[in-house]
Amino acid sequence: MPYVTTPTGLVVFAVAMSVFVVQEFAQGFGTPEAASIRDDRWALLYLDVLPVALVTAASIVSVSGWGTWRGSGTVFAIGVVVLGVGVVVRQWSHRTLGRFHQAVVTIQDDHEVIARGPYRWVRHPMYAGSAVAFLGVGLALGTWLGLALTFVGTLPAMLRRIRVEERALEDSLGDGYRRYASGRARLVPGIW
Repeated sequence: MPYVTTPTGLVVFAVAMSVFVVQEFAQGFGTPEAASIRDDRWALLYLDVLPVALVTAASIVSVSGWGTWRGSGTVFAIGVVVLGVGVVVRQWSHRTLGRFHQAVVTIQDDHEVIARGPYRWVRHPMYAGSAVAFLGVGLALGTWLGLALTFVGTLPAMLRRIRVEERALEDSLGDGYRRYASGRARLVPGIW
């Protein structure tokens, strides 16, 4: 059985997930009705509902013990640390954006390109942090299917939302955003 199913594993995982969820609520969830762009409505639904469903399904798989990998205690510890790193990157990104962070894609009248903090290295560090956090969740749950559900399963929603945001930023900020984007990868420095 995965380490997360032990009393200690369960408590540690519950605390780590609580921190993840609380910081998500602190940053604000959007509602599809608040989104003005059709693609953004779907992206919000996928970003708010899909991760909850996938983590729930992955947790059920973990409790069943199906597909548990060897050394699940070590992998669990690595997963919790990776989850924590993802949360820190998300928080750092959120604080760097300040008032320009909105749950729905919103270009403000005085909107500007942010190129400091984690935005020096990638265009979407908040989503990079999410991907890292979901990788950590999948590792902590201790099964291959759990990892696939939480990490791989959430990527399409993030990638779709990135396209929506980039289109809005290019349309509104023009060459300034295109210059910024041309020198930075989307999620992984130097790769994509």
